[in-house]
Amino acid sequence: MTPEEYYRKYLEGDDEAIGGVIDGFYSDLMRFVEGILGNYHDAEDVVQEVFIRISLKKSIYRGNGTFGAWVYKIARNCAINAWKGRMSILQRLEMDEEKLNSIAGPMEEDPQELCLLMEEQENFIRSLGRLNEEHRQILYLMYIKNFSPAEIAKVMGMRPRRAYKIIEKARESYRRMMEEGGDEYEEH
Repeated sequence: MTPEEYYRKYLEGDDEAIGGVIDGFYSDLMRFVEGILGNYHDAEDVVQEVFIRISLKKSIYRGNGTFGAWVYKIARNCAINAWKGRMSILQRLEMDEEKLNSIAGPMEEDPQELCLLMEEQENFIRSLGRLNEEHRQILYLMYIKNFSPAEIAKVMGMRPRRAYKIIEKARESYRRMMEEGGDEYEEH
């Protein structure tokens, strides 16, 4: 069953079905949220909050758009709220935010192909770290999660027309960065 099918069962009263939603999204949400926050432990807290919100707000998802886009929008909003709260603490303590960008690719038949795909995705994620937050999130959703521009618009809380414009700006920023020698990632 898909996570959306599990969620529908959950809405129908099967409390155990929420586990299928969690299993279906946990790993990918962790990577997405960790990419925003740059911290694994903070990402765990945020992802837990996402699943709590999904389970408590049963009537919110109405089937408009994809279930995945709805879940990612909740995750993005929770991560941004956590980041804002943490930034004020970091500023007071005058600490730098460390970005940790790692991602595992989808399972492929051939282990060598999987390794190459994972390395390519890791390099892509690292290079995204040098773009602004909005461009980084949009390109992650588009190229790693394969979201459509309409789904990206829902996740990002913007109109589709604006999403298309920002997608083009994000692509252009990425292209410019790569042309200027941005393909050499330095780990700090």
